[in-house]
Amino acid sequence: MNVINPDDALNLVKTILAFDRSIAEFEANENVIFAGGNDLPKLIHSIKNKAVEDCDKAALCFYPECDKRSIKNSHTIQESSSLKQTAESGHLISPTGRTEKDSWIGKIGYHKASVFPGFCTFHENIFQEFEAQKDFKDERQIGLQLFRTICREISVNQEVKRSLLKWLDVYVGFRNQKLDERFYSELAKLGLDKNSAGIISSSYKFDNGIVRYLKKYLLSTRKYLRTLYRLKSAAFNDIKQGKEERFFCHAVVIDTEIPVCLAGRGGIGVKYGAGVQKLNLIINVLPLQGKTYLVAGSFHKHKKHIEKYFERYIGSPFNLLTLVESWMLYGSDHWFLKPSVWEALDDIHRQKIFNELYRSQKNIVAFPEIMIFKGLRLEIIKKYKGLGPEHSIIAGQLEALMN
Repeated sequence: MNVINPDDALNLVKTILAFDRSIAEFEANENVIFAGGNDLPKLIHSIKNKAVEDCDKAALCFYPECDKRSIKNSHTIQESSSLKQTAESGHLISPTGRTEKDSWIGKIGYHKASVFPGFCTFHENIFQEFEAQKDFKDERQIGLQLFRTICREISVNQEVKRSLLKWLDVYVGFRNQKLDERFYSELAKLGLDKNSAGIISSSYKFDNGIVRYLKKYLLSTRKYLRTLYRLKSAAFNDIKQGKEERFFCHAVVIDTEIPVCLAGRGGIGVKYGAGVQKLNLIINVLPLQGKTYLVAGSFHKHKKHIEKYFERYIGSPFNLLTLVESWMLYGSDHWFLKPSVWEALDDIHRQKIFNELYRSQKNIVAFPEIMIFKGLRLEIIKKYKGLGPEHSIIAGQLEALMN
């Protein structure tokens, strides 16, 4: 018969009690481990720096079967046309711009806007066929533009994946260290230390709320990356073959320069059988001299869904402006706006844009209640009024829509 030493039994009870107290406080408030002032900002800063370093190291040319290093500043959106003519005093307003204190949006020079480590010097030249002429002459060139948008999406989401993996690794290590500190603090309150409690090592193998969120985000990022690689392959196949086989893109051209450039992703829900699936579209808003291209593309099997989506907006220039606003708010935050358009918005509208962009769960099918391009709408009404009495009905209908 083994006899337990009363002191050992008491120490065991105290150890369990100390552990329960430290874990209970954390379960009630996960942020308690960041109570040390600058701990959380320092943690985030270190993770971001590491992610950027890793991204630079992995910068190989995105052209299929090319093993050369990419240049650091491949443009997704045409620098010499769309970006340059949308800019004012050489600058644009963007969520990816250089922000001031307490701001989520900032200015960026058009030379630095929409860049990523994309293609080597040689393969950068494949886009010159439409950049030099500052327009698209056929569907193949539009496909090339969407191809490099897909490549940028891959680059960005590769970095997101690396950041999430680093977040998980660093956060879990930081969390466990802080839980140990809280555990030993509770032990001290009960008159014990690590040695007297007989603790050799500790291990915390559980997923708290932040870990579950990061893992879910990582899972969706990996899934999206798999889709992007298949989209890249499909788009490149059609570019190489010179005909539409695996990738479908739909372009609408309007005779108005919309003062924003955009290149990224937009999601819509489509019915398949009894359920609804998310369809990822690669979207572009490309203002050129006297016109704007609105382009969306995806796998060729989604052709009917893409065409049907655009049909909702055809028939009125205001509808197409609403489409662009929907892409800005519920699609990609990779957009670059003419500064005077942003300056014309009051603080309430700016805050609403932020809320819709970063807090809303809507997709690009949603009808935005925020009017970003009010000034452009007024210009369009004025244009119709100047065309003569026969256009007065259209001008009146557009004025009614403003209200």
